[in-house]
Amino acid sequence: MTNPNSLLLTMVNALLVLVLAAILVSPMVFFYAALIGAPVMLCLLVIITLTTRAKAPMDTKKAAAA
Repeated sequence: MTNPNSLLLTMVNALLVLVLAAILVSPMVFFYAALIGAPVMLCLLVIITLTTRAKAPMDTKKAAAA
């Protein structure tokens, strides 16, 4: 049977390694998410802008006619 202290030490060590891996990986994950997300958000913004601009003159003409 192994010493309980060594088991605890191994668990703490594994936890530290996982935390370190998470710290190292998370900026990369955020970077790739931003890399993928930014063009998508930009496209959505452009689509929303174009559709609202296309609708606006019709609304003003209807308002002027009424």
